Amino acid sequence: MALRRPAPPAGHVRAGLHGLTAAPVTVRVRLAPLLAELADGDARLEVGAGPGTTVGAVLDELAARFPAVGRRVRDEQGAVRRHVNVFVGMDNIRDLDGQDTPVGDGTEVSILPAISGGGADAARSTSISAPYGAEIDVQRCFVSVRAWRTRSGTPRGG
Repeated sequence: MALRRPAPPAGHVRAGLHGLTAAPVTVRVRLAPLLAELADGDARLEVGAGPGTTVGAVLDELAARFPAVGRRVRDEQGAVRRHVNVFVGMDNIRDLDGQDTPVGDGTEVSILPAISGGGADAARSTSISAPYGAEIDVQRCFVSVRAWRTRSGTPRGG
């Protein structure tokens, strides 16, 4: 698999039997703004895939290209971190086959850190501790997720 930036769709022709060549199988990966910062600012990537490709293989390729993203998405044993949600289309992989969930041509994989509330002290705080000694600006995170959902057309409850 090779990770590459998406090409513009203008003039793209799918495979056919009349002398046309087959288009490569690609999986689109969308990163939440906080993760995109770790991927050189790219929120949308494409991963070249073959038959039988799984979410795990897509995450492997993403981690090979952007190790900081890989560390934020999966733990030392390779499991998706508890506070990270990975979606294939609109379905969370936890409700499917986990990292063994198959992906095919044109499949969209979205990776979002989970956001949750806390007690009264957390409500007054503007930042929280994160893995690797980082501080997360909670207000910026909410604004980023709201903007991401608006741009992507993702429904509020989805």
